[in-house]
Amino acid sequence: MQVRRAAQTALDAAVIKLQNDFESDIAEMERRQEARFLAQLSVLAATKHRTAVEHHLAAALSQLPGRGSLATLLQATSPEFRTLSNCLLYTSPSPRDRG
Repeated sequence: MQVRRAAQTALDAAVIKLQNDFESDIAEMERRQEARFLAQLSVLAATKHRTAVEHHLAAALSQLPGRGSLATLLQATSPEFRTLSNCLLYTSPSPRDRG
């Protein structure tokens, strides 16, 4: 009888451990799923911002006169375009690099 009681106690403890492990695994899966969702949400927001910037750039470029300067246009518009202009100007080759 005592062996049976000890076996039942061990079985009960194993079941409780399995339940706790299962609940812990479920909680970890939920945390990971939420992290993936937030990462996807961040990518979506960045994509929307990039699309809006590209739209404004396309609209501005469509109004560019035939001999206009892209850098002049970019400096005259929104802060995003001024930043883009600075990047373009920074990465452009200098006159000594051209020839």
